[in-house]
Amino acid sequence: MNHASPPTNPKLSSQYSLINKYELVGRFANEHGGTLLDLGARDRVLQGYLDTSRVDYRSHDVVPNHDYTFDLEKPIPLTDRSFGIVVGLDVLEHVEHIHDAFAEMMRVASRNVIVTLPVINNLSWRLKFLFAGQLGAKYWLLPEHQGDHHRWVTTYSDIRRFVDVNAAKAGFHVESIHNHLERFPNRIVGKPLYALAHVAARLNWQANGLFTRSLTIILRREA
Repeated sequence: MNHASPPTNPKLSSQYSLINKYELVGRFANEHGGTLLDLGARDRVLQGYLDTSRVDYRSHDVVPNHDYTFDLEKPIPLTDRSFGIVVGLDVLEHVEHIHDAFAEMMRVASRNVIVTLPVINNLSWRLKFLFAGQLGAKYWLLPEHQGDHHRWVTTYSDIRRFVDVNAAKAGFHVESIHNHLERFPNRIVGKPLYALAHVAARLNWQANGLFTRSLTIILRREA
């Protein structure tokens, strides 16, 4: 398989975002309103970005004190189209059965699915592996199973292809793609490097991954 091949819809606009994933999703949800299910919500950071008068928020995680505590490795125990928006922010890379989990997200969403996945082929990850020889604790192979960890090395092109193909199977289309910048550009040179990254993305879609820390992709169910 050629992992450098473009996604099924390479012409779809892919924009850089200077705001974090929570603010991005919050703005979208506040604009559209309705019910929202936050999968893998952890400490419910997303809730702080939501207008509670417009968005009915429900959280999920495997630990107690959430509205739902089901296992994402199994079918989600909710009926079809239960929530207007279903969100998974940096969650799917932790799931062994990622294809099934993504399909389940789309099954229980009546309108939108929003996913964020880390881009592991960006510049800082490449340099880290070059000089440190490893990708960090989330990818370590230890003598004993460490429990939660990243199951997938999610590169830019693989994310685009994975989402495009599986969304189409479930009757969804990609509405927008948002590239969250690497942390170091904002700290060192800010907007000038942001502009450079934007130019690089236009020259070659694959170069997008060099400057992208993570991708947030917004899906909409077909009418």
